[in-house]
Amino acid sequence: AAEEASAVQEMLQVVRVELSAPYNLYEQIQRLVSDVGGKIVTAEFGADVFLAIDFRCGEEAAFTEALTELSAGKITAEVSATRFDLF
Repeated sequence: AAEEASAVQEMLQVVRVELSAPYNLYEQIQRLVSDVGGKIVTAEFGADVFLAIDFRCGEEAAFTEALTELSAGKITAEVSATRFDLF
């Protein structure tokens, strides 16, 4: 509980980005998410890695552009509608 109290969260406009990626790109995608200020909400490991990532509204564009470059256009991220949520 003390850790939760020290982590300040705000209600912001948030966009969820979902994608499936091969395992060999997982660490690089994690770095991209961190660099852009996103948060990985879900990581499911199957044949590929499925990721659900939250970004502050507007910050997802830099991530999706970098993802396209990283994957040579092979990974397409699905961007959801904006919502208000804790971030």
